[in-house]
Amino acid sequence: MQTTMLRRWVLFLALATPLCAQQDAAYVEAHPPRESTGLAPLPDLGTSLYLGEQGGLYPGGRNTPPDAHRNAGLMLAGRIVPLDAEGKPAETGRIVLLSIGMSNTTQEFTAFQQLAARETGLNPKLAIVDGAQGGQTARITANPKANFWNVVEQRLSAAGVTGRQVEVVWLKQANAQPSAAFPAEARRLEADIVATLHNLHDRFPNLKNAYLSSRIYGGYAATPLNPEPHAFETAFAVKWAISDQIAGSAELNYDAAKGAVRSPWIAWGPYLWADGTKGRKQDGLVYLREDLGSDGTHPSDSGRRKVALQLLEFLKTDVTSKPWFLAASPLQKLEFLLGKWTGIAGENDTPLGAGQGEFTYELQLNQKIVVRHNYAEYTTAPRHDDLMVIYLDPPDDSPRAIYFDSEGHIIRYYLTFPSADHVVFESDGTQPGPRYRLSHWLDRGSLKGKFEVAPPGGEYKAYMTWTSKKN
Repeated sequence: MQTTMLRRWVLFLALATPLCAQQDAAYVEAHPPRESTGLAPLPDLGTSLYLGEQGGLYPGGRNTPPDAHRNAGLMLAGRIVPLDAEGKPAETGRIVLLSIGMSNTTQEFTAFQQLAARETGLNPKLAIVDGAQGGQTARITANPKANFWNVVEQRLSAAGVTGRQVEVVWLKQANAQPSAAFPAEARRLEADIVATLHNLHDRFPNLKNAYLSSRIYGGYAATPLNPEPHAFETAFAVKWAISDQIAGSAELNYDAAKGAVRSPWIAWGPYLWADGTKGRKQDGLVYLREDLGSDGTHPSDSGRRKVALQLLEFLKTDVTSKPWFLAASPLQKLEFLLGKWTGIAGENDTPLGAGQGEFTYELQLNQKIVVRHNYAEYTTAPRHDDLMVIYLDPPDDSPRAIYFDSEGHIIRYYLTFPSADHVVFESDGTQPGPRYRLSHWLDRGSLKGKFEVAPPGGEYKAYMTWTSKKN
């Protein structure tokens, strides 16, 4: 029986293969490959329209999320911590980043995994798992009973993690052989994406944030699997879903305070589409014929790398992904200081009399240093100005600072962190002269400060204290 079935299967393939080749040849003849469609990527389109739909990645033709939505994602990102197999916070736990999608997604995510494995500075608690699978379109992942989800569980288990440790998802989906005119096909995809998000929420109880991407360029397609303009139009399905969540759709609610939770918080991941050989404005990205495989739809090795690099750069730089994707830097412990602060009148204790002042802490040089600018004016003393640069000292990246002021002082500080939102700058005891200690800590929304001085061989005594509020 098995031999007979095998023979029938071989015969079917022998007959079907030339038929498929004939169909592909007919498709290419009717739809010759194009190096450009003339369409503008959504970020370049901005407030202009495509068949009545506004461009941009977010509502209003913008390419950045509204502040309230971004801040919600940032708050959730702060809750992404290593979890044990039961989903409980644990120092020895893992943070699982899971991909969900079809064949292109798994090919691109595999390339991303290879890049991430060689990248320094990533969170050592990360477990990056590819859940995407060939042939598993959005129509399939929308089905909660699809075998797709069983395979995802198997892959998580093979990686030594559980579904309860999944906290972040990269979702990139499309449907096969789209045929309806815009916007009908994109609306079908949107519905499948929403259903997939429901399944993700139901299966992974600790999933917090999901980043969505749409297709790469499909103008070289040699089959009707997902050609242009459908590949381009998949971005509208993503945009509409995200826009609906921003608008407060109950079907995409992620906030328990607003009702039943049905979805993780969602936002754009990297926008991957570019108009073939016509470079897009934001970064000049192009897709050459050699960036796609023989079918013109699936990415070649070079195409996979282009997508993987975009995903890696996004996760390393987006404000909602950096907190959990990157290894914690000592400078991250200073985030509570960042911004502009003004002294609160009547809450300062200084021998220089009543005064007023303002200071800022700001990340600079690609977030490699923190710079403080400070000034203070007093009734019984000249105006004081100072500058302090905080940096990581190699080879162990210990936090250090160097201070300059308008009185000619130069002080080198070592930093320690007694607790969260509390930093102490203590001068190098090997320097001649007095020793200095500056402390900052948060107290119910205000920033407390204390500056102490110790004579050579003596004990520290408070020189001044103050309370500041953030502008």
